[in-house]
Amino acid sequence: MKKAFEIYLYSNVHISLCAAVFCLQYLHLSNQDHRQFWLFGVLLFGSSLCLYCTHRYIGYQKLKKKDSVTGRYVSIEKLLPLYPYLFGIGLVISIFCIVQLGLEILIPLSVPAILSMLYVIPIFPQNKRLRDLPYIKIFILALCWTWFAIWYLFPLDLSTLIYLAIESFCFVFAITLPFDLRDRSIDSGDNVITLANSNSTPSIKRLIIGLFLVCIVILVLLYGNAILPVTYVILTTALYLLLLRILIYEKDFDNDFLLTGFVDGSLMIKGLLGLILLI
Repeated sequence: MKKAFEIYLYSNVHISLCAAVFCLQYLHLSNQDHRQFWLFGVLLFGSSLCLYCTHRYIGYQKLKKKDSVTGRYVSIEKLLPLYPYLFGIGLVISIFCIVQLGLEILIPLSVPAILSMLYVIPIFPQNKRLRDLPYIKIFILALCWTWFAIWYLFPLDLSTLIYLAIESFCFVFAITLPFDLRDRSIDSGDNVITLANSNSTPSIKRLIIGLFLVCIVILVLLYGNAILPVTYVILTTALYLLLLRILIYEKDFDNDFLLTGFVDGSLMIKGLLGLILLI
């Protein structure tokens, strides 16, 4: 069972599913053609599979050069022979969806798509990626996932759109910070300056608390404006409080089943709550 779960996590199927479901969470708040947006979700799954296979392969190669393949990368190393096949599956899915979707959908996705590729591909001087620039990686992640989650809502009232964007950004930022704490030693070894390795763990935990509080306040405000139903607000707030309870009491952030499994999985939980309850 543990082996099967490792394959599911480190094959990148898990994070790709989480990303796709998360970015469809507000689908029912949109009055546009839903069929095209389901295709957008499938496109996001396929492209995420390609992206994360590339990201983890490059990360593994960097560690291998330093002879420091440890932790989760031991499991990733065993699955590396599968990555070309998974990349190929993701590529075929992505091409199929791109052919089906119109330019009115593809053009708004081009900017975060380009940022996502620059995030993982080392095209900058000294073989650096966008994520290797000081402090920037967590902001890029939160910005891209927020854009993917709210771009199709532009017909909505502007103030509502801004609230949803801020809430999504703060949520993604908050659940990404624990991964920065986990990766402190790797980032320090690569001379990458992040919020986590330039601040104490208690300071990062306080930031996580603050971000989740912002999310909860916005949910309540949107409920007050009759945008979100009370059931969605209660269950999403319960998810945030559960995440806070787990992350605040976590000491070493070295339990990758907790981080990659549940913390990343909270993207899917939040997405499913939206798809089920925002009808």
